[in-house]
Amino acid sequence: MSIKTKKVALTMGMDLTSSPYDMTGRTEDTEATPAEVEADRAAWTPPYGSAPLPAAPVWVSPSDGGNVSYRGMQLYWASNVGDIAGGTETGTGSAGLDGLGVLAHELYIGEGDTPPDTPSLKLGPLRNGIISGFNSTSGEPPVTSWTPLKPSTSYALQIAAVGSAGTGPKSAVLHVKTGTADE
Repeated sequence: MSIKTKKVALTMGMDLTSSPYDMTGRTEDTEATPAEVEADRAAWTPPYGSAPLPAAPVWVSPSDGGNVSYRGMQLYWASNVGDIAGGTETGTGSAGLDGLGVLAHELYIGEGDTPPDTPSLKLGPLRNGIISGFNSTSGEPPVTSWTPLKPSTSYALQIAAVGSAGTGPKSAVLHVKTGTADE
């Protein structure tokens, strides 16, 4: 056995006097109970720390009412803007990393001045979308159905980013009015 091998064997607590194939006196790991497994999962955090909730997205367009027709609207937003503070040595931060940690988005859209409390659409991690309708819930018992956008109708929208730690706060409310069918 070389000196290097002996050093490794000693630091690992190996018995240098017996054969490496002799399993006498060695113990096997016992299998964890389901309760122990659940406790380990609940206490586990990623090696880089706990993932924070994503910050509230910021609407980019159609702040001027552009990109809206009588049967659709194109929306743009930014997620996690300025969420990560820059380091003093490197000057880095989240600039240019809008989608970092964002797995999906939830869009809240409803007619009138106030969006609903439950998400109307689940969107991917991209930061834009063309919306032609949404899921709405009504009736007793509640029934969810697809609702196409209507011409000349005011809608209130909010969006929230979803990360591994859950859904972050909602954006500010965006008010959009669809055009008329004549336009």
